Amino acid sequence: MIKFFRRIRQKLLAENRFSKYLFYAIGEIILVMIGILLALQVNNWNQDRINDKKEIEILKALKTDVEINLGQFDHYKNLVGVKTDVLVKILNGTYDTLKYIEVNGDSINELFVTRFEYDLTIQDLTIKETFSNGNNALIKSDELRKEIFNYYNLIDDRRGAMKTGRSNWTALLSGLIPGELYETGINEDSTDELSPIVPKVVIQKLKTDLEVLRPAINAEIQYSSRAYRNLNQLKKRANNLIQQLDQEIKSKSND
Repeated sequence: MIKFFRRIRQKLLAENRFSKYLFYAIGEIILVMIGILLALQVNNWNQDRINDKKEIEILKALKTDVEINLGQFDHYKNLVGVKTDVLVKILNGTYDTLKYIEVNGDSINELFVTRFEYDLTIQDLTIKETFSNGNNALIKSDELRKEIFNYYNLIDDRRGAMKTGRSNWTALLSGLIPGELYETGINEDSTDELSPIVPKVVIQKLKTDLEVLRPAINAEIQYSSRAYRNLNQLKKRANNLIQQLDQEIKSKSND
């Protein structure tokens, strides 16, 4: 092809047809430019395909993280519900049975759930890696990128809020239960000879010492109520974000 064009140029020069040669030279330059532009376009198209694939991978990973967090919020809400129910019964003087519940596959007395602190463990590896690697620009939707940012900011804000406002209930509770059983949560499988009588002793102390315990119980109930509201907010925001991520993933997959 190059030899073909060279022969044409040489022929035009030999015939001293400068105007046609100039016209031809301009045309050749245009053809070269078109070739370069086409090559750039193909390169851009390939890069866009690579970026789209990376974006989908990031969005799917983010969705998985948010789904894990959503399960965590539900788990914490369940514990908050148990804790509040037990504390209200103690406050009303109607708590008369130490029941056992399943927590992460372990059997634990529900009274020990009242010690629970809401220190959220969040799955945020994808978002940290995405921003640290500068890949956040791959998420093309400004609205979605903003929603992701706001979601993790809300988690940080609520997680900080749930670390404040606790009472001395945990310390008071430890004083009601024999030390050798406190750490194990009065395990129902314990062979300790004190185990059968401990529930009655603890329940009696909760009733006789109620006036001393009341301020701490009230504060702990308020603390749990705030935590419940915060968890509901986080759950709502997580569900909304999952829907948006789903829509974006489907949209990108169909392109």
